[in-house]
Amino acid sequence: MFLQRLTALQAGNLSQHLAKLEQAGLITVTKGFSGKYPQTTVAITDEGKKALDDHWSKLDALRKTAKGSSWRR
Repeated sequence: MFLQRLTALQAGNLSQHLAKLEQAGLITVTKGFSGKYPQTTVAITDEGKKALDDHWSKLDALRKTAKGSSWRR
């Protein structure tokens, strides 16, 4: 429910995104039960952390480039 609220995705769409991220080795998904209630735990892998850091670095470089360019609205 946390990720559904955070992303505003429906359960089926979120499940598809998580499956693709898991297949890429960026997250792990563990399904089990807490008492009699189903519980899914999602954790980022070391590879996922690296990919996320790389992504933010690229976005930061793009932001700096755009900020220094003469193109503005």
